[in-house]
Amino acid sequence: ELVDALIVRVTQTDVPPSPDYVRIMSLHKSKGLTSPVVFVAGLVDGVVPTLVSGLSEERVEAAVAEQRRLLYVALTRASEQLVLSYARSMELALANSMGVRVVRDGIRRIGGTPWAPTIPSRYLSELGPEAPKPVSGTSWLQRYGQQEAQMEVTSQ
Repeated sequence: ELVDALIVRVTQTDVPPSPDYVRIMSLHKSKGLTSPVVFVAGLVDGVVPTLVSGLSEERVEAAVAEQRRLLYVALTRASEQLVLSYARSMELALANSMGVRVVRDGIRRIGGTPWAPTIPSRYLSELGPEAPKPVSGTSWLQRYGQQEAQMEVTSQ
């Protein structure tokens, strides 16, 4: 039921400009909208950018450039905080089914299932030296939780 509800939200034609709830949308749908906090998830190579095999070099370059522009739109939607996220590793079968590029010599078994480190989206390295350093999800949550606690203390 949750997956079906998410699919409906992501594919809806109209995205409310300033609702009082979380909006889930595609990168395309974010054009013209802003939010205090924006999460862009799934930034692994093979998903962002998504490349169809068999394209000419010229068409691959055009697709990469277009998807870079689309990601830029999403990155510029945040007015206060932007969170970029990707899975550092994933089940190999899932990665293969999604077209995610992985580090083949890093495959290890977890509970008998092969897992592989993913390759982050090439666009992350293009953010330049001003970009914040990556942190693990756990570290980010701890820091975010501390910021929230400080905000509660200062607002009371």
